[in-house]
Amino acid sequence: MVVYPDELTADFMQTYGLWVWDLGVGGDETTRQVERAAALAYQLPRDGRAWRAVDPLGANDMDTALLRQIEHDLRLWMWAHTKDAKNKTNQPDPIPLPGEAERVEDKVEEAERMAASVAAQLGLFDTGDEGGESDG
Repeated sequence: MVVYPDELTADFMQTYGLWVWDLGVGGDETTRQVERAAALAYQLPRDGRAWRAVDPLGANDMDTALLRQIEHDLRLWMWAHTKDAKNKTNQPDPIPLPGEAERVEDKVEEAERMAASVAAQLGLFDTGDEGGESDG
């Protein structure tokens, strides 16, 4: 509710015909009302707005993954019978799935944050000129 309220509200309207507020969530909610909203949210379709917002790659269903693999295997088979295959060049890549690029970017950003944290803890800073003076 807090992170993706618009997506969750739209999914509740489309799937259940309910406003999230119809469940009593958002004001002086009780534990039971929050549990009911959470149970309904968990049962939303994986290709819904809320799940796509949480995990863009997770919204791809098994059919999409299988079709992608079949298509890639066929292109690999065709490539294997070319001069490029003998030279081990230009091997085809799988078609990127929706959300795949975002997941890679998230992992890169996370790795950069972790590296900066480790560098700070070790006292390693890339500030360029340490003393502000140059030797020349």
